[in-house]
Amino acid sequence: TTWSTIGFGGPAAGSPPAVGNVVNIRDNLVTVTNAQQCAEVSVSTSAAATSLTLDNATLTINGRLIQTNSANNSNTITIQNNGTLAIANSYLLTRSGGNASTGLTLASGAITVGQDMIWTSTVGTVSANSLTVNNASTVAVSRDVTLYHAGGMKVSLTFNNTSALTIGRDLTFTAGSAGQTEAIFNNSATMSIKRNIVLGGTPFGILTFNNTSTLTFDGTGNQQVIPASAGSGGDAITFNNVTLNNTSGFATDFTLGGVASIGGTLTLAMGIAQTTSSNYLNILAGASNTLGSSSAYVSGPFTINLASSVPS
Repeated sequence: TTWSTIGFGGPAAGSPPAVGNVVNIRDNLVTVTNAQQCAEVSVSTSAAATSLTLDNATLTINGRLIQTNSANNSNTITIQNNGTLAIANSYLLTRSGGNASTGLTLASGAITVGQDMIWTSTVGTVSANSLTVNNASTVAVSRDVTLYHAGGMKVSLTFNNTSALTIGRDLTFTAGSAGQTEAIFNNSATMSIKRNIVLGGTPFGILTFNNTSTLTFDGTGNQQVIPASAGSGGDAITFNNVTLNNTSGFATDFTLGGVASIGGTLTLAMGIAQTTSSNYLNILAGASNTLGSSSAYVSGPFTINLASSVPS
């Protein structure tokens, strides 16, 4: 692929983009195979498929990564063979039309985002807006992850194998109807979060932990709210293995936003969870919990469901 300093379709430049350049990729397939650095990257689609592939290479973006698609052509980013995408500012994806795939696949490697990751869908058909993370790949976002749906196809994050998502502040789901924003963790994938899981005024949003996946609440300077399992319109949070490890040192480190049902192992590592008669932890049949310690325990009611058996 050749680069132009004039505009889309202009004459080829003599060298690839440099540290201070704003890079615009549209209707071309770009592969990075050695370390590169630039000021900002915009990946957009018009008349042809557009892609950016990092193959065993590091791309450092000193500003934002902006990914937009309103056309009937795909707009995709792929990171493979231990590639690394380092974004100093925010990662902004907007789907505003078209019927083609839009998103990012992290097959092997890492993504770091210095500020926020905000994915938005307003218009579009056929193909979802998806982030898929496989193998032992990692995604680390220093501030907030926001999934926003106002129309079009759903916004979906899927973590498989032993991949990991780390969030420095909040994970927010905002949608006007059920089934339009989701984050799914399969196999032994993990998610850690330092503040809260936030649902809109009407609690739409699907957050599911399957198999042996684990959610860790690991705040260091703030209290955290463990949200209710039940959402709206069939959307829900399905907890599996949950670790409470808040080291902020408040008198109460965790509160409950409703009834949170735990289907796997509840590990009390650090922090006091304050419950009430209507906001409490519900340990499902077949699940387990650790005993905790003087600095890690549940203060207030919680329920344990016992599996029934019939003597033979």
